[in-house]
Order: sequence, then structure tokens, then C-alpha cells
Amino acid sequence: MNDLQEFHTIPSIPWILVFTSLLVRPLLAKGLRKLGKTLRSNSIAEISTGVSWLIVPLVVNFVSKLSSVPKTWSIAMSSGAYILVVIILMSALRRLMLSSMGWATRHLPGNRSTAAGFVPLIQNLVTLFIVFLATILILQHFGYDVWS
Repeated sequence: MNDLQEFHTIPSIPWILVFTSLLVRPLLAKGLRKLGKTLRSNSIAEISTGVSWLIVPLVVNFVSKLSSVPKTWSIAMSSGAYILVVIILMSALRRLMLSSMGWATRHLPGNRSTAAGFVPLIQNLVTLFIVFLATILILQHFGYDVWS
């Protein structure tokens, strides 16, 4: 029996969890935004939507280990979930760093024109750092030694 035929014999109960996670995600985002407002933290409120997407790849990874999918499908689903988690977390980290930098530009004393000139440069450097970090994490997950 090939992988596609085995895939159709999978019980649908674990996959209901995946679709439920898609329905729960907006509620999680709303709860995180409310928590950010309660704690008076604009940072939590700003990254709430991105972080709420973490529930989907985590549930997919859980389902891939729980259900009776073929091993190749399970490995592919786990790897895909890992890549999505890294992308979501790095996107949230970038957003958090850029919002912190915007806050510092507005609240610290000094010459605003000098700060305004450096902000785009620092934003690009932050983005490059996040992209390189995500690439290193993903390549290491697949067994590539990127540190040597």
C-alpha cells in the first residue's frame, strides 16, 4: 500500500484538532491583546496576532505524532511545523525589536533628525539578523552544520 492509500485510512478525529486550532486562534489573539492592555504593555498587544498563529503548527506536530500517518508524512509534517514555528517566532521577535526601537526613538532625549537617519539602517540590520538566525535554526534542524 502506498503512502497516499495509507493517508486516506487515517481516522479524522486528530485532524479535527487542526481545524479547531484554526478556529481557536482568533480567540487566543484577542486574549493576548486584552492581556497586553491589562498589563499596559503595547509590546504584548503588538505581537499577539503573530504569536497566536503558534497554535496551528504545534497542533499539526502533535497530530503527526498522535495519528497513524506514514512515517514519511509524519517527518514532513513535523519538519514543516518546526519551520513554521521558527518563522512565527522570528517574525514576532522582529516586530518586538522594531517596536522597542520606535519607542526608544520617541522617548529618549536627543537629536530626532539623527535618530531618524539611523532608524531605517537599524531596521534593516535587525531584519537581516532575524533572517540569518532563522536560516541557521532551520538548517541545523535538518542536520546541516552551519557553525563551522
